[in-house]
Amino acid sequence: MEIIGWIGSALFAICGFPQALTCYRQGHGRGLDAVFLWAWFLGEVLTAVYVYSTVDKPLVLLSNYVVNGLFLLVIFRYKYFEVSR
Repeated sequence: MEIIGWIGSALFAICGFPQALTCYRQGHGRGLDAVFLWAWFLGEVLTAVYVYSTVDKPLVLLSNYVVNGLFLLVIFRYKYFEVSR
């Protein structure tokens, strides 16, 4: 079961990668709904706080919460600060 949890966590972690890559390549995040992004961000933060306080610490530190947080930072950067190319 632990292996299944790690695999699931890894898959969740990479879900944000395609959108972060698209924003990077296009230089903008136009078309992305701000409410969706902020809800995603808040959901990641609140879930990370909960999991960190109740579950195995390495799972939190190395799993989807940190990785998705990094992808969200990239997406927010291009959503609010477009890059001229």
